Amino acid sequence: MRFLYITDTHFRGNSPQNRLDDFPQTLRKKMEEVVQTAQSFQVDAVFHGGDLFEVPNPAINVVGDVVRFLKDLRKPFYIVPGNHDLFGQNPQTLSRTMLGLLGQVGLIKILEAGEKVFFEENGIKLQLTGQGYHFDLDTERGREGYLVKNKEADLAIHIVHGMLLDRPFLQTVAYTLIDDIKDTQADLTLTGHAHLGFKEVTVNHRKFLNPGALVRTTVLAAEVNRRPQMVLIEAGRDGITTKLLPLKSALPGEQVLNIEKATEMKLREERLARIKSEVRTSGDFRSLKLENILKEIAQKEQLPEEVRIEAIKRIAQAEIEMAREGGEDVS
Repeated sequence: MRFLYITDTHFRGNSPQNRLDDFPQTLRKKMEEVVQTAQSFQVDAVFHGGDLFEVPNPAINVVGDVVRFLKDLRKPFYIVPGNHDLFGQNPQTLSRTMLGLLGQVGLIKILEAGEKVFFEENGIKLQLTGQGYHFDLDTERGREGYLVKNKEADLAIHIVHGMLLDRPFLQTVAYTLIDDIKDTQADLTLTGHAHLGFKEVTVNHRKFLNPGALVRTTVLAAEVNRRPQMVLIEAGRDGITTKLLPLKSALPGEQVLNIEKATEMKLREERLARIKSEVRTSGDFRSLKLENILKEIAQKEQLPEEVRIEAIKRIAQAEIEMAREGGEDVS
């Protein structure tokens, strides 16, 4: 069995401010290469790690690009929802998003938590599962979403849109370390969300891999020097192997990213750091991420967990209402 994995495509109708090129056109060329690669290797399916779109209610022409890609692909397409695919980063809004619509009409298959999809060839059975983004995924309680506990096949692949990392990161950012989920029964865990990605790591004979986003939108040095890539996955009697396939259509970062923005960005980050410091000093908050602030307020005020969840739901609903006012039909 053979599969192709990509993640974080962030389809959008305009170019990010850090890009020098025509971003939508560049992405179209990349997706053409994805199609050619999938056909050349005769893969059984294509997997996506989430954040198909930049926003949950993209313009019709942006959706058109995705539909044309899927039509040309002519392969089963499996995906988990990313935070950008959802209103207010709330998985309960999926049915109101464009990603949800593509799933409803059968153009893609959205992997739901707990659902198992099976592939079989030459007497070898493979189980595919997934976990989309949700507020608490990268917390001690939420990390259950990274774990496969019930393996019902010879091999298992699990796809998660979460901040899985191979090394410790900033304390102000919620993340999960590979060591935190080393007891998973999945033979291969594929992730997205963290755009820089990490090379394949093997722990307890289990593999973990994030090839990085298919797009580059920041002027961080690591992003400028990074080459977007796909993952070719082969599964059989000898287990699961992966091979990174750098995109030939991806130009060097210096040619598509506005390096002059780096200095401006550094100054902005320094100002943001001062703001964060002031917020932590005055409110003792560890993060400026809205759901994290809500969680800390709830803890400080000893509010019930359902109050925090309700607040997050209302924020998501507010985003939907703002999208309506902006002329987008999200009903």
